[in-house]
Amino acid sequence: MSANDKRKQKLSAAYDVSDRAALLESAKKDAGRRSSASIPTQALKTSMTAIEQRVVELQNQLKETAFRKIDPKKILDSAVADRFPWSEDTEEFIALKQSIQLEGQKLPILVRPHPEKSEYFQVAYGARRAHACRLLGITVKAFVQELSDEELVVAQGIENNDRTDLSFIEKALYARSLQAFGYAHSVIGRAIGVQDKSNLRKLLRIADAIPNEICHLIGSANGVGLPRWSALAIVFEDRQQAAEDAIVNASASAAWQKADSNGRFEIALKVAQRSAHKKSASTNKRTIVFFQSGNGDKIVKFSEKVKSLDFSIDRSKGEGFAEFLRERMETLISEYEAEKGEKQ
Repeated sequence: MSANDKRKQKLSAAYDVSDRAALLESAKKDAGRRSSASIPTQALKTSMTAIEQRVVELQNQLKETAFRKIDPKKILDSAVADRFPWSEDTEEFIALKQSIQLEGQKLPILVRPHPEKSEYFQVAYGARRAHACRLLGITVKAFVQELSDEELVVAQGIENNDRTDLSFIEKALYARSLQAFGYAHSVIGRAIGVQDKSNLRKLLRIADAIPNEICHLIGSANGVGLPRWSALAIVFEDRQQAAEDAIVNASASAAWQKADSNGRFEIALKVAQRSAHKKSASTNKRTIVFFQSGNGDKIVKFSEKVKSLDFSIDRSKGEGFAEFLRERMETLISEYEAEKGEKQ
């Protein structure tokens, strides 16, 4: 059975469609209207959880529901951002705004009544369309539906998967934001389209390792996936401050300013790895000092590094001194602590 047949079977079972031929004929007649007012349901490609089933049911209900026109000032963003902040002067947003201005808003957005502010709404998806309408001074076409918090984030994920996929790092940061809001990993996975638990853990580890500010400085980097982001995360886990300083400094360079987000990532990874290597080299430097006996024999060797100090005694020349030191070690520690206490 093809994926399309499976999809039809699920729809038929879910909505008790007995006359599929009549439904198909109705769909053909209504195709033009649906192209501008429907909500995609490609998430039915795979088996659905209860939440996904509920979201798809809501989406199909909306096909029979007229959209409303809402003042864009009454529409507020979702509590959990699924994308990086976007700018009004990007080519994509300018094109969207011009399209709405010339041809009208073709696709209604999806909102729910705001859970905390009466007479306001919260975006499930379509924030950019809403903002474009706000700038144009026109009302927003929107479907209004009661959605739980979980249904909202899953609907958000379905829209992203059906249209423009989130970049790897956008998914990672979105997953961490959802986790911070207390969502279960099963819901997070559905929201970002990552079903494998191990891959979800990798996403969260990378988001935890690399500071938000650095991710946003680099940008969405749509061409960069798990292996490269993981390489950068490893540097941050080992030498966070050195890597962060190196990337911030690099962001002021002409090369950084000219690069797109993929190019900025490559610069960031290069300077971070280089800084970590330099830091590691300086950390590994050691200072060695020898202490001699009265006859000039080198008895004690001190080996000092940034975070450690080791000493050793040459038994062939200082066996007696080794015993002397061992017997008095506790006394020496006590004397040191007493002296330190007096100075404090």
